[in-house]
Amino acid sequence: GATGATGATGATGSTGSTGATGPTGPASTPSTGSVYQSTNFVLAAAVEQTVSFNTAEINDNAFWSAGSPTQLTVPATFAGDYFVAAAAGWQTGFLGDGWVILKKNGTEFARGYVNARAGTSLGSCLVSKVVRLVAGDVLTVALHQVANSPGTPSTILGGTAWFQAVR
Repeated sequence: GATGATGATGATGSTGSTGATGPTGPASTPSTGSVYQSTNFVLAAAVEQTVSFNTAEINDNAFWSAGSPTQLTVPATFAGDYFVAAAAGWQTGFLGDGWVILKKNGTEFARGYVNARAGTSLGSCLVSKVVRLVAGDVLTVALHQVANSPGTPSTILGGTAWFQAVR
């Protein structure tokens, strides 16, 4: 015989439970350079001096090289926004004005200042800034001072001159 009419669609069933959560995706690869100068060094008066570093605490992706100890170089494929910071400590007895200067490809982008007038305590200065960097950008730190006794050099204490860039 003939086929009968199609029946009505039934009610939708309930939704099943949620499945297991998948694994977390990979974290971005870190790119950090953190270096410092472990020994005291002399800073001449009234001359901007680029700091040379001799110890790397963190050196992801060869950010720092002992062959180029004055700089951090952004590794290939690690462009991005970086927090860049540097500091220095003038030995007790320094009388004058001091600056810590951050540079990108030779151009200043941030400067910190210390005013040491009493000469009875450590004069320390920290500077930091977030900056957008591309692969191959070169970061350096310079120090500058003007002493109350013109021409008088100062000592920067080992371990107080440090430099970091963190993505």
